[in-house]
Amino acid sequence: KAEQNWDALASKIDDYIDAEASKRVVASTWAASRKALLRGQMFAMRAVETNDPAEQKALFTQARDAIKKAYSIDPNDPTVQIQAIRLLAQEPESGPAKALELLDSIVKKGKDSAAFRTLRIDLLFAIRDEQLPAQLSAATEGMDDFPDNQKALVWSTVAARFEQLGDFSQARRALEQAVALSPNSLPTRNALFDLALKQNDDPGMIAAQEKILEIVKSKSDPG
Repeated sequence: KAEQNWDALASKIDDYIDAEASKRVVASTWAASRKALLRGQMFAMRAVETNDPAEQKALFTQARDAIKKAYSIDPNDPTVQIQAIRLLAQEPESGPAKALELLDSIVKKGKDSAAFRTLRIDLLFAIRDEQLPAQLSAATEGMDDFPDNQKALVWSTVAARFEQLGDFSQARRALEQAVALSPNSLPTRNALFDLALKQNDDPGMIAAQEKILEIVKSKSDPG
């Protein structure tokens, strides 16, 4: 297996970002922050894959430095903030609990969003303490200012986690909330069908299938 040329990959990252920046209207800081961010993600990916503890530590340090650079360039960019949190969750010396603290700090200073909520749900599930079911439900509260499709995303994420916990009734409740907010979402309707299938719920499967067929028909034959 040929050795990956990481310097060449970093150069390709720069070229890709420059090309993207030329195609769209972006802030003057966008290209520099994205280059640093993608470098950080590259180092983090390498750190997760290596089995050498010393190399892993060095790569996580490089990842942290790159994402810190992105953060210093554009500290209010949610994409940069989210990647900083995800990196912290991956680091063996920090983990999801420390990442959750950083998320709380960022949300407190700025504005909450569906992306932050779904990240919170991921972190809570990774920590998985005895209060997890209540924490998952709490993650759906206070979303009045979110657009309906973003509320639906949060409810769907919560549903998936409840399903992983084996709490199908809460998973169904959350999916039904998501469907009410985004009734024409095919993935959500499919998730309801799959959940009914796992529970051997024939009426639930039939109802979900009928809605799926309605959505497919309306998309293929809008007239």
